[in-house]
Amino acid sequence: MSSYCQLCSTTGKAMLKNSDTAYQNWYATHKERCTINHSGSAGLMEVEGDMAAIYEAGSLVFTLILSVMKIVRHIINCFLWHHMIVSNHVAKRLGSVLRNFVPTESKFGTTLGGRKAGSLTRYKKAVASKVSSSSELQQKIMTTFYHASSTNEEPKHHSCPAGKSSWWFWQRAIAYKSPPSHNSSSLISPMVAGKINSIYERLSTD
Repeated sequence: MSSYCQLCSTTGKAMLKNSDTAYQNWYATHKERCTINHSGSAGLMEVEGDMAAIYEAGSLVFTLILSVMKIVRHIINCFLWHHMIVSNHVAKRLGSVLRNFVPTESKFGTTLGGRKAGSLTRYKKAVASKVSSSSELQQKIMTTFYHASSTNEEPKHHSCPAGKSSWWFWQRAIAYKSPPSHNSSSLISPMVAGKINSIYERLSTD
Protein backbone atom coordinates (compact mmCIF):
# COMPACT_ATOMS: atom_id res chain seq x y z
CA MET A 1 0.00 0.00 0.00
CA SER A 2 1.09 3.59 -0.58
CA SER A 3 0.06 7.12 0.32
CA TYR A 4 2.37 8.71 -2.27
CA CYS A 5 2.09 9.22 -6.04
CA GLN A 6 4.90 10.80 -8.07
CA LEU A 7 2.58 12.24 -10.73
CA CYS A 8 0.19 13.70 -8.15
CA SER A 9 3.12 15.37 -6.37
CA THR A 10 4.46 16.96 -9.54
CA THR A 11 1.99 17.28 -12.41
CA GLY A 12 -1.07 17.27 -10.18
CA LYS A 13 0.18 20.00 -7.86
CA ALA A 14 1.21 22.16 -10.79
CA MET A 15 -2.23 21.90 -12.43
CA LEU A 16 -4.00 22.54 -9.13
CA LYS A 17 -2.11 25.83 -8.74
CA ASN A 18 -3.16 27.01 -12.18
CA SER A 19 -6.77 25.80 -12.40
CA ASP A 20 -9.04 23.61 -10.28
CA THR A 21 -11.01 22.60 -13.39
CA ALA A 22 -7.88 21.59 -15.26
CA TYR A 23 -6.76 19.53 -12.27
CA GLN A 24 -10.13 17.74 -12.01
CA ASN A 25 -10.03 16.90 -15.71
CA TRP A 26 -6.46 15.62 -15.40
CA TYR A 27 -7.16 13.57 -12.25
CA ALA A 28 -10.18 11.91 -13.93
CA THR A 29 -7.81 10.39 -16.48
CA HIS A 30 -5.04 9.73 -13.94
CA LYS A 31 -7.17 8.13 -11.21
CA GLU A 32 -6.92 4.58 -12.60
CA ARG A 33 -3.09 4.78 -12.58
CA CYS A 34 -2.70 6.62 -9.30
CA THR A 35 -0.50 4.74 -6.82
CA ILE A 36 -2.20 6.19 -3.72
CA ASN A 37 -4.39 3.52 -2.12
CA HIS A 38 -4.18 4.55 1.53
CA SER A 39 -5.30 7.77 3.17
CA GLY A 40 -4.69 7.01 6.85
CA SER A 41 -1.61 7.08 9.02
CA ALA A 42 1.56 5.17 8.17
CA GLY A 43 0.97 2.85 11.15
CA LEU A 44 -2.46 1.76 9.85
CA MET A 45 -1.11 1.24 6.34
CA GLU A 46 0.64 -2.01 7.28
CA VAL A 47 -2.38 -3.29 9.21
CA GLU A 48 -4.79 -2.62 6.34
CA GLY A 49 -2.36 -4.17 3.86
CA ASP A 50 -2.11 -7.36 5.92
CA MET A 51 -5.88 -7.54 6.32
CA ALA A 52 -6.39 -7.12 2.58
CA ALA A 53 -3.85 -9.87 1.84
CA ILE A 54 -5.48 -12.22 4.36
CA TYR A 55 -8.93 -11.49 2.94
CA GLU A 56 -7.81 -12.18 -0.63
CA ALA A 57 -5.97 -15.35 0.34
CA GLY A 58 -8.89 -16.46 2.50
CA SER A 59 -11.33 -15.92 -0.32
CA LEU A 60 -9.13 -17.89 -2.67
CA VAL A 61 -8.69 -20.76 -0.21
CA PHE A 62 -12.40 -20.78 0.64
CA THR A 63 -13.33 -20.88 -3.04
CA LEU A 64 -10.81 -23.66 -3.61
CA ILE A 65 -12.13 -25.64 -0.64
CA LEU A 66 -15.70 -25.31 -1.89
CA SER A 67 -14.68 -26.50 -5.34
CA VAL A 68 -12.73 -29.46 -3.96
CA MET A 69 -15.58 -30.38 -1.62
CA LYS A 70 -18.05 -30.42 -4.52
CA ILE A 71 -15.71 -32.64 -6.54
CA VAL A 72 -15.08 -34.99 -3.61
CA ARG A 73 -18.80 -35.15 -2.78
CA HIS A 74 -19.57 -36.03 -6.41
CA ILE A 75 -16.90 -38.75 -6.43
CA ILE A 76 -18.16 -40.19 -3.14
CA ASN A 77 -21.77 -40.18 -4.34
CA CYS A 78 -20.77 -41.91 -7.58
CA PHE A 79 -18.76 -44.49 -5.65
CA LEU A 80 -21.53 -45.14 -3.14
CA TRP A 81 -24.13 -45.44 -5.90
CA HIS A 82 -21.90 -47.83 -7.85
CA HIS A 83 -21.11 -49.80 -4.66
CA MET A 84 -24.82 -50.11 -3.86
CA ILE A 85 -25.64 -51.28 -7.40
CA VAL A 86 -22.86 -53.87 -7.32
CA SER A 87 -23.89 -55.09 -3.84
CA ASN A 88 -27.53 -55.47 -4.91
CA HIS A 89 -26.50 -57.25 -8.10
CA VAL A 90 -24.28 -59.74 -6.24
CA ALA A 91 -26.94 -60.39 -3.59
CA LYS A 92 -29.58 -60.99 -6.30
CA ARG A 93 -27.17 -63.36 -7.98
CA LEU A 94 -27.10 -65.54 -4.87
CA GLY A 95 -30.90 -65.44 -4.67
CA SER A 96 -31.24 -66.46 -8.32
CA VAL A 97 -28.82 -69.36 -7.94
CA LEU A 98 -30.62 -70.61 -4.82
CA ARG A 99 -34.06 -70.32 -6.42
CA ASN A 100 -32.88 -72.25 -9.46
CA PHE A 101 -31.29 -74.82 -7.20
CA VAL A 102 -34.57 -75.66 -5.41
CA PRO A 103 -36.46 -77.20 -8.36
CA THR A 104 -33.30 -79.01 -9.48
CA GLU A 105 -33.00 -80.75 -6.12
CA SER A 106 -36.72 -81.46 -5.97
CA LYS A 107 -36.30 -83.78 -8.95
CA PHE A 108 -34.18 -85.97 -6.71
CA GLY A 109 -36.72 -85.88 -3.89
CA THR A 110 -34.92 -83.21 -1.84
CA THR A 111 -37.09 -80.37 -0.47
CA LEU A 112 -35.15 -77.14 0.12
CA GLY A 113 -37.90 -74.52 -0.08
CA GLY A 114 -41.00 -73.88 2.02
CA ARG A 115 -41.51 -72.09 5.30
CA LYS A 116 -39.13 -74.10 7.41
CA ALA A 117 -36.72 -72.48 9.86
CA GLY A 118 -33.61 -70.97 8.39
CA SER A 119 -32.43 -67.76 6.76
CA LEU A 120 -29.53 -66.50 4.67
CA THR A 121 -29.88 -62.78 5.19
CA ARG A 122 -26.28 -61.69 5.86
CA TYR A 123 -24.78 -62.29 2.42
CA LYS A 124 -25.50 -58.82 1.02
CA LYS A 125 -24.18 -57.15 4.18
CA ALA A 126 -20.93 -59.09 3.86
CA VAL A 127 -20.53 -58.09 0.19
CA ALA A 128 -21.15 -54.41 1.00
CA SER A 129 -18.82 -54.37 4.01
CA LYS A 130 -15.47 -52.61 4.02
CA VAL A 131 -12.60 -54.97 3.18
CA SER A 132 -8.96 -54.57 2.22
CA SER A 133 -8.57 -57.65 0.02
CA SER A 134 -10.52 -60.24 -1.94
CA SER A 135 -9.51 -62.94 0.52
CA GLU A 136 -11.01 -60.93 3.37
CA LEU A 137 -14.26 -60.56 1.43
CA GLN A 138 -14.31 -64.29 0.71
CA GLN A 139 -13.85 -65.01 4.40
CA LYS A 140 -16.71 -62.67 5.34
CA ILE A 141 -19.03 -64.27 2.79
CA MET A 142 -18.27 -67.78 4.03
CA THR A 143 -18.68 -66.58 7.62
CA THR A 144 -22.31 -65.67 6.85
CA PHE A 145 -22.85 -69.25 5.69
CA TYR A 146 -21.20 -70.66 8.80
CA HIS A 147 -23.48 -68.47 10.96
CA ALA A 148 -26.59 -69.78 9.28
CA SER A 149 -25.54 -73.43 9.61
CA SER A 150 -24.00 -73.25 13.10
CA THR A 151 -25.62 -75.13 15.97
CA ASN A 152 -25.01 -75.54 19.69
CA GLU A 153 -23.69 -79.04 19.02
CA GLU A 154 -21.50 -77.93 16.11
CA PRO A 155 -20.64 -74.21 16.41
CA LYS A 156 -18.96 -72.64 13.39
CA HIS A 157 -17.73 -69.28 14.62
CA HIS A 158 -14.02 -69.71 13.95
CA SER A 159 -14.10 -66.80 11.46
CA CYS A 160 -15.72 -64.35 13.87
CA PRO A 161 -13.59 -61.83 15.78
CA ALA A 162 -13.02 -62.96 19.34
CA GLY A 163 -13.25 -60.92 22.54
CA LYS A 164 -15.78 -58.93 24.54
CA SER A 165 -16.09 -56.32 21.79
CA SER A 166 -16.89 -58.88 19.08
CA TRP A 167 -19.98 -58.09 17.00
CA TRP A 168 -21.07 -61.76 17.20
CA PHE A 169 -22.91 -62.92 20.33
CA TRP A 170 -21.21 -66.34 20.44
CA GLN A 171 -17.71 -64.91 20.77
CA ARG A 172 -18.89 -62.28 23.28
CA ALA A 173 -20.51 -64.98 25.40
CA ILE A 174 -17.28 -66.98 25.42
CA ALA A 175 -15.28 -63.88 26.37
CA TYR A 176 -17.67 -63.18 29.27
CA LYS A 177 -17.62 -66.88 30.17
CA SER A 178 -21.36 -67.21 29.63
CA PRO A 179 -23.01 -70.23 28.00
CA PRO A 180 -23.57 -69.29 24.32
CA SER A 181 -26.73 -70.44 22.60
CA HIS A 182 -28.13 -70.15 19.07
CA ASN A 183 -31.48 -68.81 17.96
CA SER A 184 -33.00 -71.89 16.36
CA SER A 185 -35.36 -69.83 14.17
CA SER A 186 -32.44 -68.43 12.16
CA LEU A 187 -30.67 -71.73 11.48
CA ILE A 188 -30.74 -73.85 8.37
CA SER A 189 -30.72 -77.62 8.62
CA PRO A 190 -27.50 -79.63 8.16
CA MET A 191 -29.03 -81.21 5.05
CA VAL A 192 -29.71 -77.82 3.44
CA ALA A 193 -26.28 -76.53 4.52
CA GLY A 194 -24.61 -79.48 2.84
CA LYS A 195 -26.47 -78.81 -0.39
CA ILE A 196 -25.74 -75.06 -0.67
CA ASN A 197 -22.20 -75.00 0.74
CA SER A 198 -20.74 -75.45 -2.75
CA ILE A 199 -22.87 -72.51 -4.02
CA TYR A 200 -21.39 -70.16 -1.42
CA GLU A 201 -17.88 -71.36 -2.20
CA ARG A 202 -18.41 -70.86 -5.93
CA LEU A 203 -19.85 -67.34 -5.53
CA SER A 204 -17.00 -66.27 -3.26
CA THR A 205 -14.16 -67.31 -5.57
CA ASP A 206 -12.07 -64.76 -7.50
